[in-house]
Amino acid sequence: MDKLGIIVFIVGIGVSICAFVADKVDHIPGILRLLAPEYARAEAALAKLRNTKTLEPGDKGFSEVSKLFFQTAARENPPELLATLSITKLTRQNAMMAFGETQVGEIVPLEVELSNGQKVRWDLKQVEAQAASLKEIRIFHFSVAFFIVGIIIAAIGFLTDHVGHNRTKAEAEKSLRQLATFATEPRGVNFDKAKEILQQGAKGSVEIAPLDGNVEANALADYLQLIFSKNGWRVSRRKAGADEIVNAGIAVVTGSRSDGTIDKEGLLQLDDPAKTLRVVLRTCITDNARGGSFRTDSRMTKDASLILIGPKY
Repeated sequence: MDKLGIIVFIVGIGVSICAFVADKVDHIPGILRLLAPEYARAEAALAKLRNTKTLEPGDKGFSEVSKLFFQTAARENPPELLATLSITKLTRQNAMMAFGETQVGEIVPLEVELSNGQKVRWDLKQVEAQAASLKEIRIFHFSVAFFIVGIIIAAIGFLTDHVGHNRTKAEAEKSLRQLATFATEPRGVNFDKAKEILQQGAKGSVEIAPLDGNVEANALADYLQLIFSKNGWRVSRRKAGADEIVNAGIAVVTGSRSDGTIDKEGLLQLDDPAKTLRVVLRTCITDNARGGSFRTDSRMTKDASLILIGPKY
């Protein structure tokens, strides 16, 4: 989706450049010849007529000017007649004033010599207007094409943004659900696994102290009290105040001796039964992968431990 957005962005810039060039095409001859080649050739022919007064077959733009003449002639003459004729020469006459009933204007006559020997009068200004229409029609077509492409790009951009927004929204909602689940689901104990570990490991004494007034911490203390007492540990229970439990999660104070070394998982090396205790807390309590923080207290007996249970988060 990110790649599509980049492509849409680049194409959008290209369309913007093309639209700008099309609008300023009169000032960029090379682009004008590319976008409106018939107009460019007709304009070259008209320039020759202005400068040299004559235009003949073989001159640049002669074919385009001839087509313009026959388009005008087709309004008053049958197509069968025009199909047999061609222009042999165009000659510009001197400008003159034309007087109408309500206005006066300058005309530049063109003498058109036809293949049947007939000579017809034409107006240079009319030819110029017809030639300009060639450019205007082509630029209009390109403008419509750019407009349509722009609409398509805008639609793709909107859909890309909409899909990306929905994906981001879905990911955010998933994260919120996970957070809500973590916050509301109480910690539990895998009794079967804990039983297996405790029956194989060394036994000791443990004091369990959940935070006073915290329902979830007290529920977890009930589970631990039950599993330890059923598997040969001496268990006592009391409540801990907020001055004793300052952080969330589980903290353990043990009389187990340690030489201060750290194992490969970054945990403090402990003797049994504290070692067995930590395995149970790490592997049998949900959302407690590290087993809680452990510190030793030499004033306690070697087989005694204190479990301080704070809030889940």
